[in-house]
Amino acid sequence: MKSKFKLLKAILFLLIFHRQTTYSQTTITVGSKPAQTFQGTGFNTLNYGDWDLWINSSESDKRYFMSKFITESKFTIVRPWPENDLKSKYFSNKLIPYMVDAGVKFVVITGGLNENDGVSNPCTNAFGRAAYYFSRIKSLVDAGYKVTHFDIRNKTNTRQFANCRMEPSDVINAITTARTLFDSNGLKDIGIIGPSTVEFFPKNHIDAAHVAAYDCKLGDDSLYYTAINNSPAAMAALKGFSMQDYGLGISTYMQNITLASGKESWVSLAATDDAGNNNANWMLPAISAAQYLSDVNHGATHFTHWSSGQFIQDGTPSNPIFQGRFYVFKALNEIFDVGSVFRISTSTPYLYSSDMQWKYLKEPDIISATTKNLDGSFGIGIVNLTGLNAEHRFLNYYSANEKTIVVTLNIPELANVPLLSLTVSRIRSGEQFITTSEPIVMINGKATISVTSMEIVALRSQIPSGLNNNIADNFKIYPIPSNVYLQLNLKVILLSA
Repeated sequence: MKSKFKLLKAILFLLIFHRQTTYSQTTITVGSKPAQTFQGTGFNTLNYGDWDLWINSSESDKRYFMSKFITESKFTIVRPWPENDLKSKYFSNKLIPYMVDAGVKFVVITGGLNENDGVSNPCTNAFGRAAYYFSRIKSLVDAGYKVTHFDIRNKTNTRQFANCRMEPSDVINAITTARTLFDSNGLKDIGIIGPSTVEFFPKNHIDAAHVAAYDCKLGDDSLYYTAINNSPAAMAALKGFSMQDYGLGISTYMQNITLASGKESWVSLAATDDAGNNNANWMLPAISAAQYLSDVNHGATHFTHWSSGQFIQDGTPSNPIFQGRFYVFKALNEIFDVGSVFRISTSTPYLYSSDMQWKYLKEPDIISATTKNLDGSFGIGIVNLTGLNAEHRFLNYYSANEKTIVVTLNIPELANVPLLSLTVSRIRSGEQFITTSEPIVMINGKATISVTSMEIVALRSQIPSGLNNNIADNFKIYPIPSNVYLQLNLKVILLSA
């Protein structure tokens, strides 16, 4: 049997390196140490685009749509926009209750919009703002609605709301004061997260008013995370750290803080900030995949996309048509189970970033993340970012030249597993969006797969404990792309060895 495996490895080696020179190559190595436990993905609800159709639809259509939208995507998080009519717009009209019925586990109320209506000096008046949001959350809880978290403020380090920027000391006071007030008045179960900072926003692409409002600074994320981490009172009050990913994802520094503390790690808002049809511009779903994969590879326990409206293209309440971004999340959520535990992946030779962090200065050509699911299977997501262009306002560096990247996966935890099959889903622009390819085979923890420009690949392994040496029967390997696709029937190879 050993000779058969040696022959198989030799053939695969020759196939991998017998490729056209137009392809790049990298190895993704998956660390063996468990990192964070994943709690899922979701979205911010906004009165935005076609979302009005669902808000104003009949009860039966609304329930049907929410069931389809949440169940198919496996979304677990909703973060309603902080509007004054929050209760009537999202709760009493059954919008969020129907989401909860369909599977949403986390409902996050956030501070921010129109704070001046209820609080004087909202950035420095810690008790005033805590009391203001306490009353809003308490009214929802008392009415029987599900609320799990309070995000201290949207973009605390900017003047987006109330024309004031909360400094780190203001955020610490806001966290500790809110915790004391909540605990003393029946809201002990509401987790407080923060600071929900944003470190980069593309000021060269927005008007003067927004430039003044979005006065975030490079280094703010680390500054606020460090200040909170150095405050025992804030850490005792905090359920989880939160940040917003526009042009810059969670860093390794922030990841180290959250993993060491054991706190939840939230991406409270990830945005491409483009309201266009992302079916017509596939760059947008590819960037969303990059943000998702980068952030879960850097410790995110909860990942929340910007707008619910960016998942919906058209249709009617009883027959919704989803945009390409919806199918990206659907496919990745199929391989990253809630409760799974991520590993930290790195790439070598690295293509602009070995830790594969999404960053506006130099986006990596390839970003990948891997988790171990509760059933023992491994989920692996990969996105190829080549082919992006400067039309997108978050991109300073970009790989305009499209190229296919041949990725070798190396998972040392599976080094002692002789053969393991992985299902393959490819997500790319087109009418079908998600297509299923032939499974690939991992040999002693290593497998190779090609990923084309702006393509997302979702892989899920067999459960190793259920493995037997006959799984190679009837599998074909497609280790690299070529003009003539090479197909190997493993059964023939093994029997002829």
